[in-house]
Amino acid sequence: ECRKMLTLAKAGKRDGYLLEGMACPGGCVAGAGTIAPVRETAAAVQRYKDGAAIQNALDSPLKERLGDTKE
Repeated sequence: ECRKMLTLAKAGKRDGYLLEGMACPGGCVAGAGTIAPVRETAAAVQRYKDGAAIQNALDSPLKERLGDTKE
């Protein structure tokens, strides 16, 4: 997937100036040194996200700390 993304970027078919590729299966949730199964950790992160009182960083009372936020 990373090679495909880079090939598309080189061909000018990807918008943006920052492209990020994840080398670990499951991304950061299942990164190097993870000892829990990917499905369990991904489900735990999803439950945490779903239960968060604030779902968008721009809705945070700490928004000013985020820097330049264009809405």
